Amino acid sequence: MDRRAFLGALTGSLLAAPLAVDAQGGYKPEFKLSVVVNEDTAWGRAAIRFADAVRSRTAGRIQVKPYFNGRQSRPNRCRSSSPPST
Repeated sequence: MDRRAFLGALTGSLLAAPLAVDAQGGYKPEFKLSVVVNEDTAWGRAAIRFADAVRSRTAGRIQVKPYFNGRQSRPNRCRSSSPPST
C-alpha cells in the first residue's frame, strides 16, 4: 500500500470513528499524535497538516495535538540492578 492510500485510510478511519462513538454517547475530544521527527521535516509538516485537517473537518470538535521528537514516548533507560543509594 502506498503512502497516500495509507494516509487516506488512516484519515478516513479517524474521521469515521467519532461518528460511531457519538451515537453511543460521547467521544474523546483530544488525541495525541507522537512523531519521532521534528516539525521541520516532511513527516512533521504532514502531522501538522493532519491535525489541522481533523480540526477543520470536525468543526473543532476533535483536536489532534502533535508531539515532535518523540516527546510522548519514554526513553529506554539502562538501569543497574543494584538498589539506589540513599
